[in-house]
Amino acid sequence: MKTLRERNKFFSSKRQGQATVLLVNYLRSLDVLFWNALKVYEYKLRLNATFTRAAQNVLDRNRELFNGMLQQRRDSYELHKKNGHVAPAGKKEQSAQLTDLRNAEPRFEAIPRAIQNTVLERIDLAYQNFFRRVRQGGKPGHPKFKSFDRYNSFEYCHDLRHAYPLTGNKLALRGIGTVRITLTRQPEGVLKRVRVVKRVTGWFVQFVCQTPEVALQPLTENGVGVDVGLVHFAVTSDDERIPPTKFRLRDEQLIANRQRLLAQKRRGSNSRGKLKKTIGKAHRRIKSQRDDHAWKLSKSLVDRYNWIAVEDLDIKQMVESKKFKNTSDVSWGNFYSKLSGKAEEAGVRIVKVDPAYTSQTCPECGHVCRENRKTQAKFCCVQCGFTANADLVGAINIKGRGASLLSLTLTRRAVQSGRNDRQDDGSCRTALA
Repeated sequence: MKTLRERNKFFSSKRQGQATVLLVNYLRSLDVLFWNALKVYEYKLRLNATFTRAAQNVLDRNRELFNGMLQQRRDSYELHKKNGHVAPAGKKEQSAQLTDLRNAEPRFEAIPRAIQNTVLERIDLAYQNFFRRVRQGGKPGHPKFKSFDRYNSFEYCHDLRHAYPLTGNKLALRGIGTVRITLTRQPEGVLKRVRVVKRVTGWFVQFVCQTPEVALQPLTENGVGVDVGLVHFAVTSDDERIPPTKFRLRDEQLIANRQRLLAQKRRGSNSRGKLKKTIGKAHRRIKSQRDDHAWKLSKSLVDRYNWIAVEDLDIKQMVESKKFKNTSDVSWGNFYSKLSGKAEEAGVRIVKVDPAYTSQTCPECGHVCRENRKTQAKFCCVQCGFTANADLVGAINIKGRGASLLSLTLTRRAVQSGRNDRQDDGSCRTALA
């Protein structure tokens, strides 16, 4: 019987070709566990002075190493542009230089090599993205140097040969020390990485675990279409309307006032540091509220439906547009990310459909016309007279397109499940029997 590591090595071998793909699909059909899904567990640290000093020292040395190697990469790239025969420095060369640096500098040798290797990975990933932007012909922009308050995490890959770092609520990190954590629940799966993060609200540890891949649920008609917007955060094809989330607007005036005061403070002063911490906590509170809302809504949808259809939106372009100035506040991308994670855990399918004309297409007769959408909220088909809420019409069309992509033939009742006989506030009036 092969071990899990040997099986993974076999499956990742490029020489197996199509035979490997067929074998993997066959084992998946037998519900054999595959450790593919990654899940992150986060806990707050209950700090002590010794651990705090050691962790801060690791952050400072890693930041110094990051900035130094980043400068070398930048110089190497500029030299390569001038003299094409000079190869730019890469991860392999910098790894050898790191070994020499550790032998020459005791302050770097005191840091575990496993932690410093992740610094090399971070730089290498940054330059992979840089070269990708160069190939795409955009404005690439070199990776940026990190200041004291912008380099706030370190991590290492957990090796199964070493002891598990968590015993009860006591965390032991190699080369740093021990600290207690607020253990809200036990991490599940195979531990792959341990990450320590410093935030304005304290220090946190994250366990990146590999969990078994969950088999997809059998496909049924119990699906839903979700249309996101600004008037409502989301409207489902079952006419469930989630009110808009404007967490930033609630603290916008507070943040603006604090930012004006911050501009008047002298750099390096204690009062400036305290004010920066206050502003940071306000932004962290907004992020926590958005995440909490997205997790709860995602969980609610995943628990009730077999598949979920959403729009394949270019959110980055929409944020840059003046027409959708509040898009970043409602954070659709955050919601889609959380929804995908919850769906993967439950074996629920997420279907992304083309968003074009979803709110201008009549779900009754299929007529597509710009005049169908009378206002932001009201839809009235100029051909058959069908009237409903525009967001609800969009959600129904999204569900229909999702069913088409899944090769589902929905019954008339399933497609019309979101319609009711209400007509208040232009919500919905169905002319169907």
